[in-house]
Amino acid sequence: MRVGLLLAVSLFMPLGASGSVRDFSANVYFMNFGSLTSATRHFRIYTPPAADVPRLRGVVFMMGGSGQDWRYRVRDPVWQEASRALGFAFVSVNMSVGLDSRDSLESILAAAAAATGRAELVNVPIIGTGFSLGAYEATGFSPAVPERVLAVVAHCGGDNHEPGAPVAARKVHTLLIPSLNEAAGQGSYGFPTYRSASVSGNAAFGVNWGVGHTTFVGQEWSMAWTWIAGAAATRLPAGVYPSLEPGNPLALVDVPISSGWLGQRVYAQSSDGSDRSPFPAIAPATTYNATPAASASWLPNEAVARVYRAFSAYDGVTGRTVPRQGPLVITGAAAPSTVVVSDQGIAPQMAVLQLGTVINIGVNPRGFGADTVPDASLDPIKSMSYYEEDRLLGVQTVPGSGGWSLPHTLNTPGIRSVTVVAEDWAGNRSSAFRTVIVSRPVPADTTHYRFERSPGFGVDHYGKLRLSLGGSSGSLPAQVALGATGPGSAFPRALANEPFGNHHAASFAVAGQDRLSLADNAALPSGSQPFTIETFLHLGSHATGGGFRTIATHGEGADLGWRLFVAGEGSGSQSRRLLFRFRADDSGGQPGGTLVTIDSGFELLAGTDYYLAVAFNPADTSASGLRIHLKNLTANGPLQTSSHSHGPTTVYDSPLTLHIGFGWDGLLDEMRLTKRQLTVGELLISQAVPATPSALTVAPGPQPGETLLTWVPAAFAATYVIERSTSPVTGFTVVGQVASATYTDTGLDPAQTYHYRVRAANGDLHSETTSAAAATPHLPATYAGWRYLRFGTNEHIADAMPLADPDGDGLPNLLEYALDTDPLSPGSGLAALPAVVLDSDGALALTFRRHRDDLEYAVLASADLVSWRILAVNPGAVGQELTVSAGAPAGSARFLRLRVGPGAGFGPETASP
Repeated sequence: MRVGLLLAVSLFMPLGASGSVRDFSANVYFMNFGSLTSATRHFRIYTPPAADVPRLRGVVFMMGGSGQDWRYRVRDPVWQEASRALGFAFVSVNMSVGLDSRDSLESILAAAAAATGRAELVNVPIIGTGFSLGAYEATGFSPAVPERVLAVVAHCGGDNHEPGAPVAARKVHTLLIPSLNEAAGQGSYGFPTYRSASVSGNAAFGVNWGVGHTTFVGQEWSMAWTWIAGAAATRLPAGVYPSLEPGNPLALVDVPISSGWLGQRVYAQSSDGSDRSPFPAIAPATTYNATPAASASWLPNEAVARVYRAFSAYDGVTGRTVPRQGPLVITGAAAPSTVVVSDQGIAPQMAVLQLGTVINIGVNPRGFGADTVPDASLDPIKSMSYYEEDRLLGVQTVPGSGGWSLPHTLNTPGIRSVTVVAEDWAGNRSSAFRTVIVSRPVPADTTHYRFERSPGFGVDHYGKLRLSLGGSSGSLPAQVALGATGPGSAFPRALANEPFGNHHAASFAVAGQDRLSLADNAALPSGSQPFTIETFLHLGSHATGGGFRTIATHGEGADLGWRLFVAGEGSGSQSRRLLFRFRADDSGGQPGGTLVTIDSGFELLAGTDYYLAVAFNPADTSASGLRIHLKNLTANGPLQTSSHSHGPTTVYDSPLTLHIGFGWDGLLDEMRLTKRQLTVGELLISQAVPATPSALTVAPGPQPGETLLTWVPAAFAATYVIERSTSPVTGFTVVGQVASATYTDTGLDPAQTYHYRVRAANGDLHSETTSAAAATPHLPATYAGWRYLRFGTNEHIADAMPLADPDGDGLPNLLEYALDTDPLSPGSGLAALPAVVLDSDGALALTFRRHRDDLEYAVLASADLVSWRILAVNPGAVGQELTVSAGAPAGSARFLRLRVGPGAGFGPETASP
């Protein structure tokens, strides 16, 4: 089965996120014929802009083969964007020899820190990757400095793990990718049976099928970046960032083998790949049983496992267009471009797409190129399953008008992989993947003043992000960490464009005359230019009398352009009101114009967390010219908006200083100034990443075939996405999206246990998913439960009504329920009818089984079929085989019958059929 897969998107290179590229040199140290030798190596490093990544989390080393100078690869915009997505720097070198020692690594990182001004580089973990000799050097990092190495990817090169390597080296996430001829017999380049030698090794082995001793021609670098992203996700400690002080390397997480996945490890015993593996097995490490665990590849998580399977699959077809991996190949607009940009050197293997891009995953089930079958009736595919990472997006059993395809929105930034699994009518399966980089856009005309810890402002006392636009005056506000309770606890912990989260705020004290002052510059609006100012705030106390607390002011006194503030307790503008003041255009844009004060209508309480935004257009005098937005975060209230008209004004345009927190008492956080009026969807509050829901519980639902989910609401969640699977670890697919913190799932199999995960959503932004919770659907021992089991519905459809007889055997459903027979099989009901017998005294008796406790079973006798007398009501116990006698000699009563009717607990839906 050969199928091709299309990912129809366009290549996007983000503007404003280019970062910087620097050259530097460092001494390296290595053994040369038994003697310690030093040499100078020349490096080039890319660092994402500090405005985007205020604290680097690691470094990716990319090293070429013998005699290769790979420094130019650092300018590759796709590799830069991949590094930026991880928050990593990216380094390459003119010669690989000598890099893989502790002394060399410390020398290189110290030189990199000095060249870039990023002091944390001395403490970051590293990822080693390379080709040929560079691969050998990359693996050498693990035994030399295992505690500093997060992951290794080796392409077409030897393995530098010596028999005496420390156990810690096995914890390094290691991916070995030989070419086909090098993998024959497990490698002429000496790739060891890494996990066979020690089952504790966190390592994988994948063959670059159809490729010789070369690189950048298949999907090996897409596999590499997927591996790197998976390793970073599992080995970097959450919420911990490298120190700026030398000698404090970041401690990595040791990932247990049991928490990962295993994949069938493919070997090429022949040089032509005739022993290929078209669909390698993958499974959680705790349940994997396809091959001995010691010889299987270890994989960090399900997302990496699915890509590994697609990468390792091979159907023997060669001569394909790039990429060559597997029987499914993703091509189309997002395929590797043939255009090589300046300094790139190679065609990119991964597309870079904006967050929120809608892609179309299209599949050609008849192959591609010379293998294409022109007759659509020959489509061999039975089903197509689509995944993003570990999430099942959908399963199709018939192609649409445009063939096998599925639209999908990329709503999670970072290095993401799309995989498909195709199954043909013979039961054969195959898989393919495409890795894309989902880029976080950098807003235009926006200056974001952050208060996170970062080098460049004081001695790491007060963080900055784009705060180098002018001098400061007054004392510096204190930087405080946001706690789980207290002031600022309801501020968002993460924003879409800020990958390092929101951990600190600025604490302003009136007594200390704290303020931040930025001289007039291009980032500030001028004249009649529209602007939006936003912030998260917490007011510690109100001013007394007619005083006020200023959030921000552009200019001061006679030079005031505008001011955003909260009125004092005794203000003539009403106490505690949020006010916006600007100078009217009655002095030709010069000092002395009338001050106009707009009352927002909002009262700001002390001790409360808020989000605030003011969108002002001086040239628009209608009600849309001034929009003020406020959200009470402490009470998790809605976003409120008030609109105000105003008279003509041109904000005073002489050089003015922007003062932040001038006279404020309390916290200000994440202040952002944009030189245009933002819509609600563009506001910072709309970019707050919701927290992960907590305390997910799943229980049988109120109706048959239902489960009921509840969880604790998450901050900044607009909706919640519910995922379901029959497995606790894989196969989750979206089954619903709701606004409340509860969900009822319906139409379920009562014999099946279902596992659920929930994630919060705020527009296109999503939280992590909860841990899985499970339950079996509700199936009450009532007519409603029996109806659902037999008819698959809770609805009162005609065939499911109590007096209906869908199988035409003369027994209504109510009697079929009482006798526990099948209402859709005429034979079953007749076989279970009560029987008339003679008891030991020769009297007539009725035998039957009482199956239900919500029904009334009555045995009646008659001599004439007109008058009936009750012999017994609900005799015996539920489940018993019963015999009820007429209690008289033979001949005194000639007729007996069983009457069934609703009991005390019977539902109203059957009481009145």
